[in-house]
Formats: sequence, structure tokens, C-alpha cells
Amino acid sequence: MITARSPSFKAACERTEVALPEGMTTSIESPCIKVCAIDATTGWCLGCGRSMAEIGGWSSLPSDRRRAIMNQLEARKEKIADRDARAKLYRLPGT
Repeated sequence: MITARSPSFKAACERTEVALPEGMTTSIESPCIKVCAIDATTGWCLGCGRSMAEIGGWSSLPSDRRRAIMNQLEARKEKIADRDARAKLYRLPGT
């Protein structure tokens, strides 16, 4: 099991501000629930169900790709053995 408590990992899990060409910013939707631990069997986060690659590249993915991933997350989380009990052990401080 990989746990991720580094500032860069936590930042990738949270909403990300992105600069638009006109100088405007928008918030990117994120499924992060601040339970940052990767299941060794599936490679998916116990909290959100994303892979490390998906978490790390989340802010740079096109919105249609993010939406496609988000549509898969509930099914993924159901496949993680003992997910609910294990997730409680890895909730980030302050949440």
C-alpha cells in the first residue's frame, strides 16, 4: 500500500486553478475526498478511485477525459477489497 501525504500529492487531489487565455481562472472538478492511499492490488486510490497517473495529471487532462474517468470511479471503488474500513485509516489530517 502506498500512502501519499506529500504536499504535491495533496495538491493534485484538490481543486486546481487553471489560467485561461483571457487571464481568467476556473476551478477543475476533482473527486478527491482527502483519503490518499493507493490500493496495492488495483493501483487505485482508496478515497477517489483514481490511479496515481490520473491524480498526477488531473489538472492537465481535457475535461472530457476527466469526465470519462469520473464516470468509472464508483465501479472502481466497489472493486477495492474492504475499501470503506481501510479508507478510514488513511483520511488526511484536518478532514
